Amino acid sequence: MTIPAVTLSAVKERFGASNVRCYGLLVLRDPVERLISDVRFHKRLSNENRYAKPVNNSLDELVRAAIDSEAETINCHYAMAIRSLNSAFGEMDRSIIFYEELFQQVTLNALCEKMGLSWHSANFGKQVNKTTSTEAVSEATKRQALDRLRPSYAAVAALLGEERLHRHWATGPLGHWATGHF
Repeated sequence: MTIPAVTLSAVKERFGASNVRCYGLLVLRDPVERLISDVRFHKRLSNENRYAKPVNNSLDELVRAAIDSEAETINCHYAMAIRSLNSAFGEMDRSIIFYEELFQQVTLNALCEKMGLSWHSANFGKQVNKTTSTEAVSEATKRQALDRLRPSYAAVAALLGEERLHRHWATGPLGHWATGHF
């Protein structure tokens, strides 16, 4: 998400020099859900690392701290990532999709076709790196995150259309699209 266009272009050129086609794929997840998931992942990782100090803060406290951290929220600022990808890759060499579309055979088939790869049936029943947590994030914290990440929702709506965004993210934090909080 944070790689600038100049770096993406350099990577693409280096692969091209070796006759390897480089393809840009940007997978967009609901920004608030992505932030919460990232914080949950890092909390779990810290608590599982016997060499790290355990994190005793609640998930809600950690998400609130992340909202105020530019380093944490930059991974959810999609406008920059979209601009970088579009600048470095031409229309035929990139795709931008919703995370929720990724786990569908039709999406994978379309990506493979665009990349010139053969495709086969995917095993969507197999989950890797799944984290289950019963620890909740308060509605107030989700609203705060939504306010901070509002530009990401606007960038995605402008690029991929509000209809697709409504279809995939309408049930996200507080139902912000369906209830007109955007």
